[in-house]
Amino acid sequence: MKIQLADNIRRFRKERNMTQEQLAEAMGVSIGAVHKWETGLSVPEIGLIIKLADFYDTSVDVLLGYEMKDNHVEAMEKRLVDCFNHKNREGLEEAEKALAKYPNSFRIVRVAAELYMGFGLEDGDHAKLKRAIELFETAEKLFPQNTETEISIENLQENKAVALFRLGEVHKAVEMLIKGNTGGCHNSLIGVFISVYEKDPERAASYLSKALFGGVNDIQNITPGYVMLYVTRKDYEQAEQFTEWAESIYKGLRKGDRPDFMDKTLCELYTMRAYVLYKKGDRQGAEHWLNEACRHAARYDADPNYDIGQLRFCEIPGVIGTYDMAGETARNGICEVVRIIDDKEFSSLWKEVGEKNEQGRDLQGTETESVPS
Repeated sequence: MKIQLADNIRRFRKERNMTQEQLAEAMGVSIGAVHKWETGLSVPEIGLIIKLADFYDTSVDVLLGYEMKDNHVEAMEKRLVDCFNHKNREGLEEAEKALAKYPNSFRIVRVAAELYMGFGLEDGDHAKLKRAIELFETAEKLFPQNTETEISIENLQENKAVALFRLGEVHKAVEMLIKGNTGGCHNSLIGVFISVYEKDPERAASYLSKALFGGVNDIQNITPGYVMLYVTRKDYEQAEQFTEWAESIYKGLRKGDRPDFMDKTLCELYTMRAYVLYKKGDRQGAEHWLNEACRHAARYDADPNYDIGQLRFCEIPGVIGTYDMAGETARNGICEVVRIIDDKEFSSLWKEVGEKNEQGRDLQGTETESVPS
């Protein structure tokens, strides 16, 4: 609760073009008393507060000008989130007040846990980290209350593991993460904890590889979304830069001269880049990248390789096959990207470029057959 009595006595007086002397006379007090009220050095007695409110034709509540905090769950949670985002250390005191009022609210307990962990990690404060772990464990018990789809029990476990790690309990953190590694969600943390902090890189290798290729798969999935986002905004430069960044990732995973799954992925990426340039008004550039897509597709389809275990940095033993929703062949992948884009003019351009490349390959094949052995 914030009282604004001093400010309001002064504001209401000035709005009525009164001097401190005139107000003092009206209230039957000295000028010094009014001065102290307006500077917050003293507070009028309750009888005078009522008299002032009546004199100013307002209510006592308005004269006091207090702001009562909204202490409903949603409002308290928002204040804690704001404290977290702005690194406001007063949030810890606010968190304890919220926990005292709502000790069994998942929303309050989770955000309070994150506040304690954030400051505990930055300060290296073991007491804060232990409090965070305690709250994360309570949040796990209260998890059935959760209504936010982006928050999972695995998120809570991962945060708890990070706090344990900072407390020096690396092995305990690793074992907990392995036990709750649903869908490989903790692979990256498990890998780095085991490799760097438990000094056992060989044991960490498969976790690191799975985390790496999971991340690459995410990039493949979001690339069409980003391209369409920027094209819709007519921000063709950003769209093109995103495809260039993704290309650097894909090319960085290639190993050796034999075509690999990244070649197939590059075909689809080049088709998206061609679309960006086409929408930008650069038809020649669009044709160039469609031709590049066709060239990579022909190379890959002549010797397909779905084993991602052959890519660089993959430390998972054995053959690791993968499937592509865009189709089995690289040529299918190009066609599928064009179909999803669903732009009639760009589809016509692809048909023209695709047919020329097919004819070129047919002609090259005929010339090869005609050469005497």
